[in-house]
Amino acid sequence: MRRAAAEGRLYKETPFILGIPLSELQMGDEKVLQAFPDRAIIQGVIDAWFVEDGRLVIVDYKTDIVPLEGGGQVLAARYRRQLDYYALALNKMTHEPVGERILYSLHLNGSVMV
Repeated sequence: MRRAAAEGRLYKETPFILGIPLSELQMGDEKVLQAFPDRAIIQGVIDAWFVEDGRLVIVDYKTDIVPLEGGGQVLAARYRRQLDYYALALNKMTHEPVGERILYSLHLNGSVMV
């Protein structure tokens, strides 16, 4: 992230609005703006993303308190769907592939690949 920031390739707090088929919407999906007969509109804000080796890397910060042992897997399971939406939205905005999706846990003081 430091290198990307120094080179002007780090983007923070990027808002998005995404339309997805209702058939792909799962119970518990948050931030649904409106449901139409065949699509749901979802909004969100991507904490940070950058370009590395021609691919996009998404970073989402989490403050959840999780067990120190196995907490990374808990976070990955909890937020996988959210990062799926972020990757889909970012791909639609940039037309570039998303290579990595990373959760950074403040509680664990480390990153979790999703």
